[in-house]
Amino acid sequence: MFEWHDRADLAVAVEDFAAARTAQTLALDIATALAARTPDDVRARHAVAATRYALVESCCRTGDFAAALEYADASLAGYAEVAASAGEHGTGPRNQGSQGEGAPGGTGQEADTVRDLALLLADIRARRAVALAGNGRITAALLEADDAVRTYTDLGAESWESGRLPDLAWVLSTVAPVRARYGEPDHAAATADYAIRLYVENAARINRRTDAPTHARCLFEAAQLASDLHAAAGRTDLALSAANVGRQTAAARRMDGFAPREHAYASALARYAIRLTEDGKSDESESFLAESCAIDPGAYALVAAEAYPLTRARADIPPLAEALRAAQAMLGAAELPELLDRLIADPWSVKPSLSTADRCPGGMAPEIAGTLAAAAVRMLGEGDPHGLRLCLEANVVFAGASARDAPALRHDFAEHGTLWAQALAMAAWRFHESGSEAVRWYAEDLTSWLLAVLDRLAPLAAAQPDITELIRVGTTVARSIVDTKPRGRHEPTG
Repeated sequence: MFEWHDRADLAVAVEDFAAARTAQTLALDIATALAARTPDDVRARHAVAATRYALVESCCRTGDFAAALEYADASLAGYAEVAASAGEHGTGPRNQGSQGEGAPGGTGQEADTVRDLALLLADIRARRAVALAGNGRITAALLEADDAVRTYTDLGAESWESGRLPDLAWVLSTVAPVRARYGEPDHAAATADYAIRLYVENAARINRRTDAPTHARCLFEAAQLASDLHAAAGRTDLALSAANVGRQTAAARRMDGFAPREHAYASALARYAIRLTEDGKSDESESFLAESCAIDPGAYALVAAEAYPLTRARADIPPLAEALRAAQAMLGAAELPELLDRLIADPWSVKPSLSTADRCPGGMAPEIAGTLAAAAVRMLGEGDPHGLRLCLEANVVFAGASARDAPALRHDFAEHGTLWAQALAMAAWRFHESGSEAVRWYAEDLTSWLLAVLDRLAPLAAAQPDITELIRVGTTVARSIVDTKPRGRHEPTG
């Protein structure tokens, strides 16, 4: 089993995730057999859970998101079982063999406290967010990403003394692509930026760790993503700064004779050259572009292709700050309280809000979500696409509040649920009607949430005829979308 783990580690080190998956699958077969043979041995069950965790990334990197989600769910359940058994036997689960990059318990220390178990599960949830997004479960993926990040920040991982700062940076770099593809783009940029900041400010100490190569790759990916997000928003100075970090990191990661790292370096050079030109420094860009072309003539086109979806996404679904300004102009300041200003990401902040719960204080989440939903309904009713962003944000805030069992949703779901369902129905239909492949996944995800909200409203319909009509209309919209849903595999995320 350990031999296969070692082979998987080598494959991950050279970013051959197909080979890593094969080795991890063979290791899992052995670990499963060991656990069946010795059911009272906590170590064997921990080995099963840890190997399943490692397989989540390998499956995501190779495009098999369905398998990735199955492994993530099984790993979560396995670690919960291990924790329960460890409590009975007075021991904590130990790291067993290969667990891939950023793995829980990767230092081999005992995870015998509530804090350690919470961080173990947060690591799995970060990868599970990628798997959920790959399966088209967009809102669930964003909530899972929030939970993973919030667990780390609540436990003080932003301090080096916590011993978990590199792991927090890893989690941020893992969920940033999910937020970039499906969440609010400026919050995604803040997520990637903060990962960069944590890595760069603690580079000397992280470079002394045995897992430094893993974190170097995470820094590189976060820098490339942050550069593209800032460029799409027209923040050329921030885009250039992030591209420079990516270029320097790619240069440090180069390996003689290893083509993938050479191609990555060429892409980083091309991205840096593009950002210099965008920032009005075209004279400085020529040497970097020439070096990039000498290594990989196709790098420039590849970088442009990677950046285009993020630019297109801002056009299809405007960022939250722009949507709120449009709503304020339409509805008037009296209908949009200052409380909503907390939702807007500050791209230049050194300490951004990293989760939806951070931006929605205490029990205010249902009120914030209701205000967003009401504005979305008004704007979509007048054909304003800014309402799409308001609905997406309202859905995430409502869903997060529901997961936390917010009292306002328990006691007054008729009001909040009605606004929620109205916004979902209008936005889902708008996405569906657009016919755009780029946004059809929003239509399907919002439809699933619409049906769930309508189901929760159903018991209230007898006393409120308006809800009965809403359920009828909402169900008709949902069926129309589901019946015409195209078949096909969801595109990879990240």
